[in-house]
Amino acid sequence: MWNHNGQLTSEHTPLEGSLVRGLLNGLVYTESVRIKERNIFFWDHHYFNLMAFLRLNRVEIPEKYSLHYLKTEVLKTRDLRCDSKNVLVDIYLLVQPDAKKNPKKIEFFMESKRTDSLKNQISTTSHQTDVFDEIRIISNRLSNQTSINQLVFNVARSYAKENKLDSVLLINESRDLVESIDGSLFLYNQKNNKICTPSLESGCQNLAIRLDFIDFIEKSTEIKFVCESVTSHQLKQSDELMVLSIQKGVTCVTSYRGSYYKTSVTENLFNQYCIDRGLI
Repeated sequence: MWNHNGQLTSEHTPLEGSLVRGLLNGLVYTESVRIKERNIFFWDHHYFNLMAFLRLNRVEIPEKYSLHYLKTEVLKTRDLRCDSKNVLVDIYLLVQPDAKKNPKKIEFFMESKRTDSLKNQISTTSHQTDVFDEIRIISNRLSNQTSINQLVFNVARSYAKENKLDSVLLINESRDLVESIDGSLFLYNQKNNKICTPSLESGCQNLAIRLDFIDFIEKSTEIKFVCESVTSHQLKQSDELMVLSIQKGVTCVTSYRGSYYKTSVTENLFNQYCIDRGLI
Protein backbone atom coordinates (compact mmCIF):
# COMPACT_ATOMS: atom_id res chain seq x y z
CA MET A 1 0.00 0.00 0.00
CA TRP A 2 1.32 3.44 -0.99
CA ASN A 3 0.40 7.00 -0.08
CA HIS A 4 1.37 9.29 -2.97
CA ASN A 5 0.67 12.97 -2.27
CA GLY A 6 -2.35 11.98 -0.20
CA GLN A 7 -3.68 9.45 -2.71
CA LEU A 8 -3.78 5.88 -1.40
CA THR A 9 -3.09 3.06 -3.82
CA SER A 10 -2.28 -0.61 -3.51
CA GLU A 11 -0.96 -1.15 -7.03
CA HIS A 12 1.53 0.25 -9.46
CA THR A 13 2.14 -0.54 -13.07
CA PRO A 14 5.41 -2.49 -13.55
CA LEU A 15 7.07 0.73 -14.71
CA GLU A 16 5.86 2.80 -11.75
CA GLY A 17 6.79 0.07 -9.26
CA SER A 18 10.26 -0.25 -10.72
CA LEU A 19 10.79 3.50 -10.58
CA VAL A 20 9.66 3.70 -6.97
CA ARG A 21 11.91 0.83 -5.88
CA GLY A 22 14.85 2.32 -7.73
CA LEU A 23 14.41 5.77 -6.23
CA LEU A 24 13.91 4.46 -2.71
CA ASN A 25 16.52 1.74 -2.58
CA GLY A 26 19.04 2.26 -5.35
CA LEU A 27 21.58 4.51 -6.96
CA VAL A 28 20.51 6.76 -9.83
CA TYR A 29 22.87 8.08 -12.49
CA THR A 30 21.81 10.54 -15.20
CA GLU A 31 23.37 11.37 -18.54
CA SER A 32 21.86 13.90 -20.97
CA VAL A 33 22.42 13.20 -24.66
CA ARG A 34 22.00 15.68 -27.51
CA ILE A 35 20.75 14.46 -30.90
CA LYS A 36 20.38 16.27 -34.21
CA GLU A 37 18.13 14.32 -36.55
CA ARG A 38 19.58 10.84 -35.82
CA ASN A 39 23.13 11.87 -35.03
CA ILE A 40 24.07 11.45 -31.35
CA PHE A 41 26.81 13.89 -30.37
CA PHE A 42 29.69 12.68 -28.18
CA TRP A 43 28.15 9.22 -27.84
CA ASP A 44 31.48 7.51 -27.05
CA HIS A 45 32.02 9.92 -24.13
CA HIS A 46 28.47 9.38 -22.86
CA TYR A 47 28.80 5.60 -23.04
CA PHE A 48 32.13 5.69 -21.23
CA ASN A 49 30.56 7.73 -18.41
CA LEU A 50 27.68 5.26 -18.06
CA MET A 51 30.02 2.27 -17.86
CA ALA A 52 32.39 4.10 -15.49
CA PHE A 53 29.49 4.68 -13.10
CA LEU A 54 28.60 0.98 -13.11
CA ARG A 55 32.21 -0.12 -12.59
CA LEU A 56 32.68 2.39 -9.78
CA ASN A 57 29.68 0.85 -8.02
CA ARG A 58 31.08 -2.68 -8.45
CA VAL A 59 28.24 -3.67 -10.77
CA GLU A 60 28.49 -6.62 -13.12
CA ILE A 61 27.65 -5.00 -16.45
CA PRO A 62 25.13 -7.02 -18.50
CA GLU A 63 26.51 -8.29 -21.80
CA LYS A 64 23.70 -6.65 -23.73
CA TYR A 65 24.72 -3.19 -22.48
CA SER A 66 26.97 -2.70 -25.48
CA LEU A 67 27.77 0.59 -27.20
CA HIS A 68 25.45 -0.37 -30.06
CA TYR A 69 22.57 -1.61 -27.88
CA LEU A 70 22.28 1.53 -25.74
CA LYS A 71 22.72 3.74 -28.79
CA THR A 72 19.80 1.95 -30.44
CA GLU A 73 17.66 2.49 -27.34
CA VAL A 74 18.56 6.20 -27.28
CA LEU A 75 17.51 6.57 -30.93
CA LYS A 76 14.25 4.71 -30.24
CA THR A 77 13.54 7.22 -27.49
CA ARG A 78 14.51 10.10 -29.77
CA ASP A 79 12.03 8.91 -32.40
CA LEU A 80 9.22 9.67 -29.94
CA ARG A 81 10.01 13.31 -30.82
CA CYS A 82 10.31 12.74 -34.56
CA ASP A 83 8.67 16.12 -35.21
CA SER A 84 11.72 17.90 -33.76
CA LYS A 85 15.12 18.18 -35.46
CA ASN A 86 16.98 18.71 -32.17
CA VAL A 87 16.25 16.44 -29.22
CA LEU A 88 17.65 15.87 -25.73
CA VAL A 89 17.41 12.35 -24.29
CA ASP A 90 17.94 11.96 -20.56
CA ILE A 91 19.25 8.51 -19.59
CA TYR A 92 18.61 7.30 -16.04
CA LEU A 93 20.55 4.27 -14.83
CA LEU A 94 19.09 2.66 -11.70
CA VAL A 95 21.22 0.26 -9.69
CA GLN A 96 19.10 -1.65 -7.19
CA PRO A 97 20.62 -3.81 -4.45
CA ASP A 98 19.19 -7.31 -4.58
CA ALA A 99 19.44 -10.19 -2.14
CA LYS A 100 22.85 -10.55 -0.50
CA LYS A 101 24.06 -13.39 -2.72
CA ASN A 102 22.53 -12.06 -5.93
CA PRO A 103 24.10 -9.48 -8.25
CA LYS A 104 22.81 -5.92 -8.23
CA LYS A 105 19.92 -5.31 -10.60
CA ILE A 106 20.33 -2.66 -13.31
CA GLU A 107 17.52 -0.88 -15.11
CA PHE A 108 17.46 2.15 -17.36
CA PHE A 109 14.85 4.74 -18.21
CA MET A 110 15.04 7.31 -20.98
CA GLU A 111 13.07 10.48 -21.59
CA SER A 112 13.07 12.62 -24.74
CA LYS A 113 12.31 16.34 -25.06
CA ARG A 114 12.54 18.96 -27.77
CA THR A 115 15.35 21.51 -27.73
CA ASP A 116 16.98 24.20 -29.90
CA SER A 117 20.13 23.88 -31.97
CA LEU A 118 23.18 24.24 -29.73
CA LYS A 119 24.53 26.99 -31.97
CA ASN A 120 21.50 29.11 -31.11
CA GLN A 121 22.08 28.69 -27.39
CA ILE A 122 24.60 31.43 -26.68
CA SER A 123 23.49 33.63 -23.79
CA THR A 124 25.23 37.02 -23.61
CA THR A 125 22.60 38.88 -21.61
CA SER A 126 23.40 40.17 -18.12
CA HIS A 127 24.48 37.22 -15.95
CA GLN A 128 25.67 37.75 -12.39
CA THR A 129 27.38 35.02 -10.40
CA ASP A 130 29.08 34.56 -7.04
CA VAL A 131 30.88 31.85 -5.08
CA PHE A 132 28.68 29.55 -2.98
CA ASP A 133 30.52 28.78 0.25
CA GLU A 134 27.86 27.24 2.53
CA ILE A 135 28.42 23.64 1.38
CA ARG A 136 31.52 22.42 -0.43
CA ILE A 137 32.07 19.66 -2.96
CA ILE A 138 34.33 16.82 -1.80
CA SER A 139 36.99 16.37 -4.47
CA ASN A 140 37.06 12.64 -5.16
CA ARG A 141 36.11 10.28 -7.99
CA LEU A 142 32.48 10.19 -6.89
CA SER A 143 32.13 13.91 -7.52
CA ASN A 144 33.06 13.37 -11.16
CA GLN A 145 29.78 11.45 -11.56
CA THR A 146 26.58 13.33 -12.30
CA SER A 147 23.79 13.05 -9.68
CA ILE A 148 26.20 12.42 -6.78
CA ASN A 149 26.14 16.02 -5.54
CA GLN A 150 22.59 16.92 -6.56
CA LEU A 151 21.65 17.96 -3.02
CA VAL A 152 24.50 20.49 -3.02
CA PHE A 153 23.36 21.75 -6.43
CA ASN A 154 19.77 22.12 -5.23
CA VAL A 155 20.77 24.08 -2.13
CA ALA A 156 23.07 26.27 -4.26
CA ARG A 157 20.25 27.00 -6.73
CA SER A 158 18.01 28.08 -3.87
CA TYR A 159 20.80 30.30 -2.54
CA ALA A 160 21.20 31.92 -5.98
CA LYS A 161 17.47 32.59 -6.19
CA GLU A 162 17.31 34.05 -2.67
CA ASN A 163 20.21 36.40 -3.43
CA LYS A 164 18.93 37.43 -6.88
CA LEU A 165 21.90 35.83 -8.65
CA ASP A 166 21.70 34.15 -12.05
CA SER A 167 23.99 31.34 -10.90
CA VAL A 168 26.64 30.47 -8.33
CA LEU A 169 30.02 28.76 -8.50
CA LEU A 170 30.75 25.72 -6.34
CA ILE A 171 34.03 25.22 -4.49
CA ASN A 172 35.67 22.19 -2.90
CA GLU A 173 37.14 21.58 0.55
CA SER A 174 40.37 23.31 -0.53
CA ARG A 175 38.39 26.37 -1.67
CA ASP A 176 39.29 25.71 -5.30
CA LEU A 177 36.61 26.34 -7.92
CA VAL A 178 34.75 23.24 -9.13
CA GLU A 179 32.04 24.32 -11.60
CA SER A 180 28.91 26.41 -11.99
CA ILE A 181 25.49 25.07 -11.04
CA ASP A 182 24.71 25.50 -14.76
CA GLY A 183 27.67 23.58 -16.20
CA SER A 184 31.42 23.42 -16.72
CA LEU A 185 33.40 26.60 -16.00
CA PHE A 186 36.03 28.08 -18.34
CA LEU A 187 38.12 31.21 -17.67
CA TYR A 188 39.78 33.22 -20.46
CA ASN A 189 42.78 35.50 -19.93
CA GLN A 190 43.38 37.82 -22.89
CA LYS A 191 46.94 38.85 -21.98
CA ASN A 192 48.18 35.25 -22.08
CA ASN A 193 45.60 34.10 -24.66
CA LYS A 194 44.84 31.25 -22.29
CA ILE A 195 41.78 29.29 -21.18
CA CYS A 196 41.77 27.28 -17.97
CA THR A 197 39.16 25.04 -16.38
CA PRO A 198 39.01 23.18 -13.06
CA SER A 199 40.52 19.70 -13.34
CA LEU A 200 38.65 16.50 -12.55
CA GLU A 201 40.76 16.27 -9.40
CA SER A 202 38.98 19.42 -8.22
CA GLY A 203 35.70 17.48 -8.13
CA CYS A 204 33.90 18.71 -11.26
CA GLN A 205 31.56 16.50 -13.27
CA ASN A 206 33.15 14.61 -16.15
CA LEU A 207 30.62 15.87 -18.69
CA ALA A 208 30.82 14.68 -22.30
CA ILE A 209 30.56 18.17 -23.81
CA ARG A 210 33.31 19.40 -21.48
CA LEU A 211 35.68 16.72 -22.75
CA ASP A 212 34.83 17.43 -26.39
CA PHE A 213 35.15 21.20 -25.99
CA ILE A 214 38.58 20.76 -24.39
CA ASP A 215 39.63 18.55 -27.31
CA PHE A 216 38.48 21.23 -29.76
CA ILE A 217 40.40 24.03 -28.00
CA GLU A 218 43.61 22.00 -27.85
CA LYS A 219 43.54 20.75 -31.45
CA SER A 220 41.71 23.44 -33.43
CA THR A 221 42.64 26.81 -31.90
CA GLU A 222 45.72 28.89 -31.08
CA ILE A 223 44.54 29.44 -27.52
CA LYS A 224 46.66 27.95 -24.75
CA PHE A 225 44.67 25.56 -22.59
CA VAL A 226 45.19 24.01 -19.16
CA CYS A 227 43.20 21.94 -16.67
CA GLU A 228 44.33 22.90 -13.19
CA SER A 229 43.31 23.87 -9.69
CA VAL A 230 41.55 27.23 -10.09
CA THR A 231 41.12 29.65 -7.20
CA SER A 232 38.43 32.29 -6.87
CA HIS A 233 41.18 34.96 -7.13
CA GLN A 234 41.61 33.97 -10.79
CA LEU A 235 38.06 35.11 -11.48
CA LYS A 236 39.17 38.71 -10.93
CA GLN A 237 42.16 38.20 -13.25
CA SER A 238 40.07 36.81 -16.12
CA ASP A 239 38.66 38.76 -19.06
CA GLU A 240 35.84 36.34 -19.86
CA LEU A 241 33.98 33.59 -17.98
CA MET A 242 31.94 30.97 -19.80
CA VAL A 243 29.72 28.17 -18.56
CA LEU A 244 29.12 25.22 -20.88
CA SER A 245 26.39 22.59 -20.74
CA ILE A 246 24.79 20.19 -23.20
CA GLN A 247 21.33 21.48 -22.30
CA LYS A 248 21.90 25.26 -22.38
CA GLY A 249 24.90 25.64 -24.67
CA VAL A 250 27.20 28.42 -23.49
CA THR A 251 26.38 31.13 -20.98
CA CYS A 252 28.64 34.19 -20.76
CA VAL A 253 29.06 35.41 -17.19
CA THR A 254 29.03 39.20 -17.26
CA SER A 255 29.66 40.15 -13.62
CA TYR A 256 31.17 38.81 -10.40
CA ARG A 257 31.63 40.90 -7.25
CA GLY A 258 32.21 44.17 -9.08
CA SER A 259 34.20 42.67 -11.95
CA TYR A 260 32.67 42.83 -15.42
CA TYR A 261 33.49 40.53 -18.31
CA LYS A 262 33.53 40.70 -22.09
CA THR A 263 31.87 38.05 -24.26
CA SER A 264 33.39 38.39 -27.75
CA VAL A 265 36.01 35.60 -27.52
CA THR A 266 33.49 33.21 -25.98
CA GLU A 267 30.93 33.90 -28.71
CA ASN A 268 33.45 33.46 -31.51
CA LEU A 269 34.99 30.33 -29.97
CA PHE A 270 31.65 28.64 -29.38
CA ASN A 271 30.48 29.45 -32.92
CA GLN A 272 33.66 27.87 -34.29
CA TYR A 273 33.11 24.84 -32.07
CA CYS A 274 29.53 24.33 -33.24
CA ILE A 275 30.57 24.59 -36.90
CA ASP A 276 33.52 22.23 -36.42
CA ARG A 277 31.38 19.62 -34.62
CA GLY A 278 28.35 19.93 -36.92
CA LEU A 279 26.19 21.32 -34.13
CA ILE A 280 24.66 24.06 -36.31
